[in-house]
Amino acid sequence: MADHYQLELNATRVGKPKDKASVENMVANIYRIAHGPLRNEVFSSLAELNAAIREKLEAFNSKPYQKKEGCRREIFEKYEAPHMRDLPSEFFEMKRIIKAKVQRNYHIMLGEDKNYYSVPYQYVGNQATAIYTSRVVEVYIDNQRVALHKRLRDRNGYRCQTDTSHMPKNHQEWLRARGYNAAYFIHEGEKIGPATAWVMRHMLTSRIHEVQAYNSCKGVLRLVKKYAATRLENACLRCQSADKAG
Repeated sequence: MADHYQLELNATRVGKPKDKASVENMVANIYRIAHGPLRNEVFSSLAELNAAIREKLEAFNSKPYQKKEGCRREIFEKYEAPHMRDLPSEFFEMKRIIKAKVQRNYHIMLGEDKNYYSVPYQYVGNQATAIYTSRVVEVYIDNQRVALHKRLRDRNGYRCQTDTSHMPKNHQEWLRARGYNAAYFIHEGEKIGPATAWVMRHMLTSRIHEVQAYNSCKGVLRLVKKYAATRLENACLRCQSADKAG
């Protein structure tokens, strides 16, 4: 974090409590000038709360010292502000690291989310290291990065993030020949109704690999010919209600 923000962090000395006195005193001051006066007020948004705290801080920093000239704002503007640099364009994020085996479907599982991310199929069976933040997932094998993905937002979704270039050629050719993808089945479901589209999405995300759900999706869509679109939509609606109830 210090490297990201170009800061130098110095720990206080062991057994020297006076090293912390000024910091502890400032925490008490902020608690007294902000938390105390605002504790009984009600705010409807975080922006309102921040505005109220900022107003209290402005007054605190502009208040003249009791035993010397000037105020905290003047000291800051004179001695500190000229040396300050712009903050980095991105916030610092703690990176997490896990070990995972590349499964036979050339994906690794990020256990925290229960979602899957593809790796080039040549690495099936290898031990991989996944380094991830809230935004990205990087996969390394033998200290070489072999995959980079945007992190899926869904948690406990059992969804797959698959890079087509990671697939064996026969899988890629199969996809091209069949002409199917998730968007096709969801679009066909939407023609019948929103509940049918929901069932399509649910089936597509319930398998380890999206392709494994294509035959099931086709089977559901074929029910229109036997039972009509209205009955299929009603049946899907009952599935959706049962899922929410569970």
